[in-house]
Amino acid sequence: MVKGINTNRKQIKRLLAFCMLFAVLVLPKQSYAADVAFYEPLNAVNNNSFYVSDGWGNGSDFGVGWKASNVEFNNGIMALRLDDVGCPGGCSGKSFASGEYATKAKYGYGRVEGRIKVAKGSGLVTSLFTYSGETAGTANDEIDIEILGKDTTKLEANYFTNGVGDHSTIINLGFDASQGFHDYAFEWSPTYIKWFVDGNLVHTETGSRGPLPTHPGEIEVNLWSGAGNVWTGPFTYPGTPIRAYYDWIKYTPASDLPTDDGTGLTAKYYDNMNFTSLKATRTDATVNFDWGMGSPMPSMGMDEFSVRWTGKVKPQYTGAYTFYTSSDDGARLWVNNQLIIDKWIDQAETEWSGTINLTAGQKYDIKLEYYDNNEDAIAKLYWSSASQPKQIVPQNRLYPN
Repeated sequence: MVKGINTNRKQIKRLLAFCMLFAVLVLPKQSYAADVAFYEPLNAVNNNSFYVSDGWGNGSDFGVGWKASNVEFNNGIMALRLDDVGCPGGCSGKSFASGEYATKAKYGYGRVEGRIKVAKGSGLVTSLFTYSGETAGTANDEIDIEILGKDTTKLEANYFTNGVGDHSTIINLGFDASQGFHDYAFEWSPTYIKWFVDGNLVHTETGSRGPLPTHPGEIEVNLWSGAGNVWTGPFTYPGTPIRAYYDWIKYTPASDLPTDDGTGLTAKYYDNMNFTSLKATRTDATVNFDWGMGSPMPSMGMDEFSVRWTGKVKPQYTGAYTFYTSSDDGARLWVNNQLIIDKWIDQAETEWSGTINLTAGQKYDIKLEYYDNNEDAIAKLYWSSASQPKQIVPQNRLYPN
């Protein structure tokens, strides 16, 4: 009897050893702290670096099961679709199905960002986050960007360390995130987490409310509905599919981030169109303004005004950069003392562009002049390169005079 037990134990040990060897030879290796930057344009499933969640669901607070068929790609945009096709039997027992897309590797300190148009409606959550999963003796670490469909004018920033949360902060966006694409990001370091919207710093955590995360995590995006969850609000399926849209996802390791943060550009506001009646000087974090039929400040008229932004711009990558102005009315842009956009004309909102070669880490003079003649007043400054997706030139790359 004892001999039989010992024989069985030996057989079990051999079987376990074989299974472990099989896993090493066949299963993909997992990287626990990837330090390689990536820019994922979301043109199609990237099976080398990402996986699509399929055939399972989260806990009782989630009203969806994940299905690969609910992740769609079309014209350079990824859509996560929430519907009730085949549910609950084909949706992991959930009432609805939706999509989730995540990196295979886990990423450490650095900057995570994405360009997103969120889903609107009570009970919905559109997200971009990191998730470490559980390791021996620990619960999950997590850093969150979440926009609830019940109020798409607000972003919720949060983090979890060893499974402990309660660090939520609500941020007023100043726009409806369901009406268009915007850039959302967070930077994570041993001493802080910083959240950004369209390049502007909107919130910082330093660990004063609880220890910051330390474990690398998968970078994930998903769309889901709550199930009886007070936080999300009640969800009622409208009878047609719901979608959240993602233009791109990007990661920059801490080693590639700038060591000094820019604060914006020096802005001089004039109450006429020829830069002679100065009303105010201030630092603008970015050039991303839509004043509509109004004026930039109460001391100025609604029409016939001008603005001059000056300072330095520091690119992250070496190569050809394209700068874009979107304005109503006129705009002129100089970079490194070269006039690359010259559209000093009355116009409805129009985008113009110019290209210049820049070197990573070097600061270049930049000057943008703008005037409004009448009616709508819009002034925006974007950039892009082979390594940099098109975005509003962010605050941390701009330096005032």
